[in-house]
This record gives sequence, C-alpha cells and structure tokens, in this order.
Amino acid sequence: MCGIEGVIHGGILALLLDEVAEWTIIARLGRFGITRSISIRYFEAAKTDTEIIVESQIISHDDKNAVQRSTIHTADGTLLAESTSDWMLPSPSVLARVGSADRATLQEFLAKYSPKEEAVEQ
Repeated sequence: MCGIEGVIHGGILALLLDEVAEWTIIARLGRFGITRSISIRYFEAAKTDTEIIVESQIISHDDKNAVQRSTIHTADGTLLAESTSDWMLPSPSVLARVGSADRATLQEFLAKYSPKEEAVEQ
C-alpha cells in the first residue's frame, strides 16, 4: 500500500475516497451509485502509522445523479486529501442487466443498508 516506504500510495487513498462515497449513497439514499468522474487533490502525505478518518457528504442529487465531496483527515483534523465525484444512480434492474447479480439479490442487499426513518423524540 506504499509508494514510498511509510507513505500510503495515492491510489489507495483514491480507492478510499471512492468507496466511502459509494457507501454514503447506499446509507443516505438507499441506492447504488456508479462513479462517472472523480477529481482528487492531495495536500499532505498520509503516513502508514497515522490514524485516518474518511468521510463523504452528498452535495446534491436527483433521481438519476449525485455529486459528493469526500475527505481524508488525520485524527487531529489535518486534511490529507479531498475529492469531488459525480455519480450515476441506476436502478437495481439496470445493474442486474449489466452485472452478475440478479435484481432480487441487489434489492435484498439494499434493504439491509437502506436509510431508516430517524426516531422522533416526543
């Protein structure tokens, strides 16, 4: 996972940024996303002996598209990398036609992670 000994390879950081964005779509929208584009800026070296925090936020979305901002920080808040990514939000039927999983399996997966109604305090 290193390009230079002790420094996480930028491609691994890109993978983390992309993956956290996908899981944010699943958790917040109850959908699957397919990355259309991702733009990454690296600010500091991510050292292998440092705890990192990877976060993502949906900036905008409609029924077919989403835009996200994802970040990697150290535990003390130093920004290491950030990305902006554009996503297509296909239906499970479309994914089943192009992939190897059937529609029912995809819907069953999403049901496990779909957003839940937040409890309302009374």
